Amino acid sequence: MLHSKAKPVYLYSQGEFNQETLRQERLKFEDISSAVRKQGLVSFQQLDALILEGDGTITAR
Repeated sequence: MLHSKAKPVYLYSQGEFNQETLRQERLKFEDISSAVRKQGLVSFQQLDALILEGDGTITAR
């Protein structure tokens, strides 16, 4: 039996956080800030979007 991965979802785009997705995924601002810093960014203004990937990682674009 094959298991499908969850679809990627936007946590942040167009300068706004997707509050509903953050609640559903039980993510805190600290979790997201840490992921942004790990990718070498210091501000949300430096990115277009944050995506929660199907494997649970957070990708900055």
